[in-house]
Amino acid sequence: MHWSRIKRQQDEMNMVQNGH
Repeated sequence: MHWSRIKRQQDEMNMVQNGH
């Protein structure tokens, strides 16, 4: 399990939702 990858993806998703 790559938590770093999951956290990064979650952060990107959050950024996209926030930026949209």
